[in-house]
Amino acid sequence: MLEKEIEALETKIKKKTTKELAKDLDTAMMCRKLMEEGKATRNEQWDPIQTTWLNTMNFFMSKPVVYLANIGKKGYMSQKNKYLPRILAWIKANGGGPMIPYSAEFEAEILEIAGTGDVEKRNEAAEEMQKGCTSMISKIVNVGYKSL
Repeated sequence: MLEKEIEALETKIKKKTTKELAKDLDTAMMCRKLMEEGKATRNEQWDPIQTTWLNTMNFFMSKPVVYLANIGKKGYMSQKNKYLPRILAWIKANGGGPMIPYSAEFEAEILEIAGTGDVEKRNEAAEEMQKGCTSMISKIVNVGYKSL
């Protein structure tokens, strides 16, 4: 897809050179270089003209990332997991983004006890299971929505 866009921009520039088309071609070339290096475009600084062109391309690697760390029920309930600091360090080293630790097993049990997806009933069920633990589904949804 990117190669076709680059060829189209080069053809347009040959016919009629404009600053905007030249800037689009430069942006496309920068994206190609980033892809070849295995880097994400979301981690680069872009000016408004470049951002406008990038938004038309809908690159997956331009989208924000939310990391969900599924840990065991026991580790989630005790609020301890030896791998979370390592995961967080990796996330910071690779472009950053929010990380939400949760337990799929814990969430499934909460849903089973609550019998509904209602936030209040899920939190009540979580309190019944363990003091201090809450369902992370609402947080996951909210952080995902804010990231977009």
